[in-house]
Amino acid sequence: MRIQKRINHTNRKKIGADRVSISITENGAKFEANLNLVGLGLPNDAPVYVEPYFKHSYMRFPFGTVQEPTPPSYLDLSEVDAGGGVLFRVKVVEEQGEVGKLLALANRISPTTPEDNDDDSKESLLHVREKDLGEEIWKLERDSGDRLELVINNKIPGASNQIRHSPIFQALILPQVLRETLLEVLERCGEDEDEPGAWETKWLRFGEILAGDPPPANNEEEDWERWVNDAVEAFSKQHRLCTKLVEKLAGGQS
Repeated sequence: MRIQKRINHTNRKKIGADRVSISITENGAKFEANLNLVGLGLPNDAPVYVEPYFKHSYMRFPFGTVQEPTPPSYLDLSEVDAGGGVLFRVKVVEEQGEVGKLLALANRISPTTPEDNDDDSKESLLHVREKDLGEEIWKLERDSGDRLELVINNKIPGASNQIRHSPIFQALILPQVLRETLLEVLERCGEDEDEPGAWETKWLRFGEILAGDPPPANNEEEDWERWVNDAVEAFSKQHRLCTKLVEKLAGGQS
């Protein structure tokens, strides 16, 4: 199933996140993918491959051609490390001799899961993980797919549950998480020649809904900060973070 050819990345095209839909099924054991690659100026008969990966583990599945993306009969994830969130790449290649030329790429595609359809869909946007942080309460770290995720000190009882349900944790942590993440995504999109990956796109859309305006089209730091501040202010107001914090403290509950 693996391709042993070397890949030439020269002059590759970008596959937008809106042309790729991938979902995890059967408790993370398998996946499904729907691709729409027609209209990108690619050869109709160019081979397509989908690659699930996590850290140093990955698999590669042939998916037919640009004209007719056809999945293999069994899309299992048995060779991908189950220790974290799997991401996906979609590649269109031109295979000639010993060198395979990369014609188009979509990278860092986040799959959807059955949990993403739950009412509490906001949690799927922010990945939360616990680990020993010494005397730090929380920090933002990158996962294997270069996404930002919230890491909470596992010494705190029920740490992950606290960020989801405790008004104190939410008021003191979430606004800064939102601020740092949006600024990071804006910087990445401003410097990266590729189109934003799926997780960056989700955050930008979330910020746009909150701020009431699309993200700045320029690289002016002042415009970025103004847009992010508007989004954080709207988020805090929408969830009444300060009010709920005061009510919780006034009630004498930690």
